[in-house]
Amino acid sequence: MSSQDQELFKQLYLRYRPALISFAMSYLHNEAQAEEVVNDVFMGLWNKRETLNYTDELKSYMFTSVKNRSFNALRKNKQLSETAIEEWEIPAQFNDASHQLELMELQEQINFLIDALPPKCKQIFLMSRKEDMTYKQIASVMEISPKTVENQIGNALKFLKKFLKR
Repeated sequence: MSSQDQELFKQLYLRYRPALISFAMSYLHNEAQAEEVVNDVFMGLWNKRETLNYTDELKSYMFTSVKNRSFNALRKNKQLSETAIEEWEIPAQFNDASHQLELMELQEQINFLIDALPPKCKQIFLMSRKEDMTYKQIASVMEISPKTVENQIGNALKFLKKFLKR
């Protein structure tokens, strides 16, 4: 853990935390839960700091993570049904038509690329990203080492970044 990593993380935290909490509040309507969700996202970023690129895409990643974790919190609290979550409206400041279209196109590209991953790599990647499982949990379920999980996710991310940059 270098002091450069710590300083970069601190800058990200100070810059984006207020907006992320506001974004989470738009879903959760509970400040304590919103702060917990945002802190969880930052903990996830810190834990994945060696595999993440600190680019403009990180902002989108953080907002998407906050949204997904907010939905998970709502599900756990049984405040919202699955159908209502899927129809949930994104707050106005994040909801212009061209942005939504870009997000949909990007999601289609990502899904296509994920489908193109080797089966084992795809399964590990989806368990990590869609099911929010830790490397250790995935390793246990698949009966492989956590290092293998880390390598497979790294391979998947490299593959996705390579084709998404085109």
